Amino acid sequence: MNDELTRRDEMSLAGAALRGAPWRTAAVTGGATAAVSFGLGVILPGDASLTWALCLGITLFTLVAAIGSVGRPGSGDRVTRQA
Repeated sequence: MNDELTRRDEMSLAGAALRGAPWRTAAVTGGATAAVSFGLGVILPGDASLTWALCLGITLFTLVAAIGSVGRPGSGDRVTRQA
C-alpha cells in the first residue's frame, strides 16, 4: 500500500485547511496595519514609504490567516475538519 500523497491530494488538503482561515479578520488587520504604517510615515519626520506599508500589511494578513487556519482546526466546514 502506497502511503504517499498525490499532488492532487496535497492541493485538496491545503485548500481545505485555508477554508477555515479568518479572512475578514486577516483583511482588517492587514489593511489597518498598512494604513497606520503609511499614516505614521506621513506624520513623522522622514519619508512615507507606500511599499513598506503594503509589505507590512500583506505580511500581517498572511500571518493572521495562517495562524487562524492552523490554530482552530475544529472550526470551518466539514471538509476542513476532515482535513
